[in-house]
Amino acid sequence: MLHRSSGSLAVPGFLVLLGALACGAPNNATAPLPSVSNTGGAGGQGPGLGGAENLAVSDVASGAGGALSTGVGGAPTYSIDETVESWHSPATKTSVYFSPVDDLEEHVLTELGKATKTLRLAFFNIRLDAVKKLLEAKVKAGVDVQVLLDKKQQDLSYNTMYAELKALGVPVKLVENKSATEATLHDKFTIIDGARVLMGSANYSFTALNVSDETLVVTESQDLAARYQLEFDELVAGGNAKSAPYMNEAVRVWMGPEDSLSAKIVTALDSAKLTAVVAMFALQTKEVIDALITAKQRGVKVAIVLDSEQANDVAALADETLSAAKVPVLLAHNTGGNQAEMHSKYLVVDHQLALVGSNNWTNLGAFYNDENMLWIDDAQLAARLEGNFATLLTAYKSPAPATLGLTEGQVQLTLNVANVTLDAGFELQIFGEKTGPFAKPITLIKNEAKLKVPTGTRLEYSFQIVQGATKVAIELAGKKLAHGFTVPFAPGPFFVTDAFVK
Repeated sequence: MLHRSSGSLAVPGFLVLLGALACGAPNNATAPLPSVSNTGGAGGQGPGLGGAENLAVSDVASGAGGALSTGVGGAPTYSIDETVESWHSPATKTSVYFSPVDDLEEHVLTELGKATKTLRLAFFNIRLDAVKKLLEAKVKAGVDVQVLLDKKQQDLSYNTMYAELKALGVPVKLVENKSATEATLHDKFTIIDGARVLMGSANYSFTALNVSDETLVVTESQDLAARYQLEFDELVAGGNAKSAPYMNEAVRVWMGPEDSLSAKIVTALDSAKLTAVVAMFALQTKEVIDALITAKQRGVKVAIVLDSEQANDVAALADETLSAAKVPVLLAHNTGGNQAEMHSKYLVVDHQLALVGSNNWTNLGAFYNDENMLWIDDAQLAARLEGNFATLLTAYKSPAPATLGLTEGQVQLTLNVANVTLDAGFELQIFGEKTGPFAKPITLIKNEAKLKVPTGTRLEYSFQIVQGATKVAIELAGKKLAHGFTVPFAPGPFFVTDAFVK
């Protein structure tokens, strides 16, 4: 055992409790006219309808250098560079996903499955049986696996993961945070092969990864992984040294309590000039509440979503305080299950700066718990988070976003594919659901499509390569749509870069 010593909309003037089923965000896509032509190369046929023309990428001969290619001699060719990963922000090699719309369980299991050398997990709680089995398999395959779990959680009779992992031979230790009576190891992060990190609000449980409103960030960075590994080692040893400073890195990680997470949040809010949107499970810290009100008073458009059960606790007065200061607050009641929650924890400032973490904005989260929070300066990732905020507003039936100071109406969206090269005779197309802008395939021009799309629209889509009426390559073999993007209630324009995936 290890010891550490040291979680409605309030329109100006009133507060209303609202609720909705959050198991699936509604698709409110309409059908705006795209600004690219539909050549009808594949007609109106849906993907993967059978027949010889419906070849998956995996059916194509593999070329050199990780690229898939076709063609013999001087025949027309296309190529797909599989070494290019479909990051939401290629510049930072970072993506952000959300439950319940993005199948977080699949993302987590896929990422854990990539480990070939080392796996480090530090978690408040793990309850998903599939994670346990995967960790056991990795140990048997020779991967160096180490797991840390919070002792207070594992002392509860219904939490048995520590005993189960130990029985399976998976190296696991308990961490007891003694800095306060209710202080915990509240982290939720995974380090894969010393180069890849998963973090966010979600514990590895069925409810968190499939039902609750949660956030998962996946990033590839040896520097970030090293900083997380240092924190992991400190959890084992009982230390809490402050993190090393940064220069101008776009993605930074700060640890709690040693890095004063509330001060970082206040700094971000104090920098806001246009907008500040917040999704937060629990909000209590006075300095943060004051910073939100101050931002509102200087003209920043502030909008907040809080978990209703947490906000309605008799000791939680944040929603009332904010409402009295005319800050809009939506109280979200996730009715997807007995344990379902609006559990995300993020802030987006001026459509550019995002803070995403394990930490609730409470005194425990600020001053006592072991926590971690990413500071992300990247417009593409900020747009993803604001898109999720739009999903929350829709799911929990908020009043018109314009009444919150947010943008409604048509905005410009540019979709780009980074890893496809085509010779004459081949076309790259985008297709989607039976309703919406991609109901019929649209041909990209120079791997790019420009659309006018209503704010709040959830887009699900895939790409295919066609030669005349023949579909020669389809993402994921047409079994499901490969990409998703929710258009924020923000001015845009928005730029989404995807990579063609098998």
